[in-house]
Amino acid sequence: MHHNQIYILHLDPGAPKQALKGRLELTSLDDPDLQFEFLAHDCRHLTRTHKVVVNDVEMNVPDSLVHALHRLRRTDVPRSLWLDAICIDGSSRQPSPEIESRSLVIRYRANALLVWLGEHYEFGAATFRRFVNTILSIDKMGLGEFQGDEMTFPALEAPMPTDIEDGSLQSVVVAKKAGSRVVVGETEADYETTIKALRWMKSFGHEVPSMLAGWKI
Repeated sequence: MHHNQIYILHLDPGAPKQALKGRLELTSLDDPDLQFEFLAHDCRHLTRTHKVVVNDVEMNVPDSLVHALHRLRRTDVPRSLWLDAICIDGSSRQPSPEIESRSLVIRYRANALLVWLGEHYEFGAATFRRFVNTILSIDKMGLGEFQGDEMTFPALEAPMPTDIEDGSLQSVVVAKKAGSRVVVGETEADYETTIKALRWMKSFGHEVPSMLAGWKI
């Protein structure tokens, strides 16, 4: 496989409880018509797996990542994704730093970033989800009607980050692209809502989910 080629998973549409199926396509990062979303997750340490059928072959995929694919799958049209657990060439023996560097290149090339934190009941994700839902409620009724304290308003009213020269895999650069989402179960948050939720969580001393810990907020 050439250095600028990657595999993209085209996830077949289906009903919520239908088995997951898709196909891998080898494509070039230089293709101007290439459209895909980068799915970031932290499921590699999990030992429990489920089957996903890719190119008519069953693959073992971490349980939480299978939940993510079920949540993100569309009902009418395929969804094109890049995720390391499926799209990295299984025969590759590249050292880990090289894989991480390549993942960063792919992430920047993606049209949007999807960050899967887990189901709504999982540690860290549950707290983040509560803050997101509160922020969405405040947005509907207006901040002026909200009774908060000195920690609340700076978190919700402060300007969005402008320093995005972060070279790590947790960079906020891709997250600012239109369509990017942080997903917890059925709850989705855009870039600005995510930043507000993280700031508010930190102001109360809550631990930030590991997938978002490196974001400059």
